[in-house]
Amino acid sequence: MLALPGLVLGETGKVTLAWDPIPNPNLAGYTVVWGEASRNYTNSQNFGIVREATIEPEAGKTYYFAVRGFDNQGVPGELSQEVSAFIRGSGNFPLAIYNISITNVTSSSANKSGNLWSSSIR
Repeated sequence: MLALPGLVLGETGKVTLAWDPIPNPNLAGYTVVWGEASRNYTNSQNFGIVREATIEPEAGKTYYFAVRGFDNQGVPGELSQEVSAFIRGSGNFPLAIYNISITNVTSSSANKSGNLWSSSIR
């Protein structure tokens, strides 16, 4: 059975998966499968005898991935364990406000302070 890492981090618009090789002389390559729901793979891509693959699914979504080998006859093997990754998109994320402090509260006013955080992913 193939092993994928327990945590996969999606870069901007793509994710790179790596796995341990299958020691089989009949191995012809690997197929990476993925989808938006756990164990419901709606996409696949074949690769040669490599130990790493980069996939570029639609950004802004979480995807679930698995990989399996296939032999010279095209017969697929067992799926690896599943991993998931959130594929980030480009652009600015909304601001997050934290460490809020509200003081001097009256019926018509209040003093507010806090910190703004913004992450710009490119």
